[in-house]
Amino acid sequence: MTVRQRSHISKNHFARAFILMQDQNRLCEELSETSKRYGAKVEEYKKKIDDLFSSIERLTAEIVRQTKELEELRKNPKAENVRGDGYRLVNDLAASRARAQEREDKLQKEVEKKKDEINSFYIQHVSWKEGLAKKDEELGVLNTKVESQYLALAEIDSDEGKQIFEDGKQAGRTELLELIKDKHTDFNFDFLYEEGETTLLALLLEIEDSEAVAGLATSEAVAEPTSGALPSQIANSIVFENLQDL
Repeated sequence: MTVRQRSHISKNHFARAFILMQDQNRLCEELSETSKRYGAKVEEYKKKIDDLFSSIERLTAEIVRQTKELEELRKNPKAENVRGDGYRLVNDLAASRARAQEREDKLQKEVEKKKDEINSFYIQHVSWKEGLAKKDEELGVLNTKVESQYLALAEIDSDEGKQIFEDGKQAGRTELLELIKDKHTDFNFDFLYEEGETTLLALLLEIEDSEAVAGLATSEAVAEPTSGALPSQIANSIVFENLQDL
């Protein structure tokens, strides 16, 4: 693998790892906030469920009391002996039965309503759990991606990778790019590789520091240790001619 390829892979891995870490941090915060809201809702609905069951127990006890009252009225023997009392008791019994039925109907409606509320809570509860599980899964995937990026970076940082970069330094390219980088920290080096020495020449002509340019012109790092009239050597000679005009 060439120095250019290694350098390109290294920069891409660093960029991807950084983006993935940002996503990971965002998901961690979102998961934490979701967990807090989920916990608060669980406590809220637990209290609601307790209140609902307390209400059901109270209403059930009321039904039992009314039922016993009706049974006592039916068993009262004085209702048959005294005509006036009999009519009164019968009327009271009918009224009591009507009230009991009304209460029972009302209770049944309240119980059904509370059952619906409880079912709704459990449905939402399951939805929350699935949402949290999905967030955990997404976070796990991101963790795996970040880990793979660090493994790739470690591979580039291995002895073999360091030796390749060292070979690039001996060829002068790395030192030259470092000099340019000092003046143009935001320059797209991938574009420099693709466009070749023409872009390099244009870039050098934009450097305002004449001392840095002069140092670059006299640097042995510019020349590539190869023989023959290579395009890079021709371009370098053009660079030096243009540098004289600065």
